[in-house]
Amino acid sequence: MLELSLKKDIAWSIVEGLEIQGATEQPIGSWTCFNKETTKTKALKSIVEYLPMVPEPPEYPVCKKFLDDLLDMMKELDLDHIFAHADELVYSKLAHIIWKHPDIYGRVIIIMGGFHQLRVRQRIIYKRFACLGYKNWFIDSGIIASGSADHSIEGGHYYRHMRITKESFSAIIQNEVAKITSNFTDINETLKTLLIELKNKRTPQNLENVLCHESFEKVVSSLLYVGESTQRKMTVAYLKDVSSILALVAGVRSGNFDLHMQAERDMLNYCFAFDHINYSRYLSYQHVYLQNLQEVSHPAIDDLVNRGLGGSLSGSPFSSIHGDLITQVFNGETKRQAGPHRSGFSTNVEAVNTWIKTAHIHAKVRQTFCQKIKLSTSSVHKETTKCEMTRHKKHVQALKDQLKKYEVDPFSNDEAKDLTTGKEIDKKIINGLLNAENIGKAKYKEFVQERLVEGNKSIFDPITKVNIDIGIKKKKKVYKQSQY
Repeated sequence: MLELSLKKDIAWSIVEGLEIQGATEQPIGSWTCFNKETTKTKALKSIVEYLPMVPEPPEYPVCKKFLDDLLDMMKELDLDHIFAHADELVYSKLAHIIWKHPDIYGRVIIIMGGFHQLRVRQRIIYKRFACLGYKNWFIDSGIIASGSADHSIEGGHYYRHMRITKESFSAIIQNEVAKITSNFTDINETLKTLLIELKNKRTPQNLENVLCHESFEKVVSSLLYVGESTQRKMTVAYLKDVSSILALVAGVRSGNFDLHMQAERDMLNYCFAFDHINYSRYLSYQHVYLQNLQEVSHPAIDDLVNRGLGGSLSGSPFSSIHGDLITQVFNGETKRQAGPHRSGFSTNVEAVNTWIKTAHIHAKVRQTFCQKIKLSTSSVHKETTKCEMTRHKKHVQALKDQLKKYEVDPFSNDEAKDLTTGKEIDKKIINGLLNAENIGKAKYKEFVQERLVEGNKSIFDPITKVNIDIGIKKKKKVYKQSQY
């Protein structure tokens, strides 16, 4: 499935940059726009309700209360099981309680939040490809300011990182395909016609026609051919990693549980390789746990397959989002004009306490008000607006133009070099980065076999770090002294 996702992403990039006679000149937009129009499945609109906030840190007593509340819901709604989405910190504590009392809480299916998984996956992409000089490429192209580049590229700003990776993926693909096909003059005429049809009318069938064509397969094979060149190997690895993180998004947005599982398994290799210890431990457990539920045909898997991993606020195609991302919607509803945090953080204890006690009411009032006046901005993805579609096209073109100015070709047959400086990167560093997937696979299999299958070691035993040299110096965190 990851291979098919990569082919779809390549098709999107090619069609987006297609500028030949017969193809529309209107921008088709980013990856999200394309998938909204070419996906076959429709999302089920979710009913969103907000519960009162617990004004305490998520320690074990609070997590236990949460589980007890879920049991009460199951009883009231006569459910066989119930899902709970949580970030890694809360997930680990919920898991500890469930492991200790499986007879009481065994029907609660905990899911590690996909939004937080994506944040970790972004950080891994940064670590693996930072030495190639992509950050300077983004800055030189003008698609991001130098002052915010580090924070965004390292995964500190989720949406900005996703925008940059989509744009860079598209730019690399478009430049190379133009070179392979001599600006689409040396390309099968039938495939050219199919590509034009797909650009002019983006439908699931037109996309299928392109993906199934023999000549398209040849273009993909040429793109992904690596040979012995470490430069090509690193470029293709980047394209595959970007497509993998997009598959994590597509899995939830299209309700494709199997795609999510494959993308999650791919991510686990790099969690081990790049020393994300907590995710290596608990995401491995979740992955094996869900696989076991699949093997016994548990009803929860039917729900995940038929209803998806997340929820949709609009019910439109390709619109479902991860459960932990829905909580960000809740945060947004309560931090606008309704509470003390609308203009920053408040130091008024009484005001903060009042806001915490009534946050769920503020959120419900705003939600109801928006429905009454038919204000549906929350269901409109930012990338589907005309302004963003135009900006995306402009950014991709800027990246393509800047890439041509550098002396380093991302698909050259040379040893890996920094794109912007042309300086050759240490072979030991490159070999370590290229071998990260194999290292991670071996460590994941060892972890599962020893701790989750045979039980020879505890799941809590320390995990040995790999310490792969990523070719750049790690920045030390600077803690500012509080002014209060």
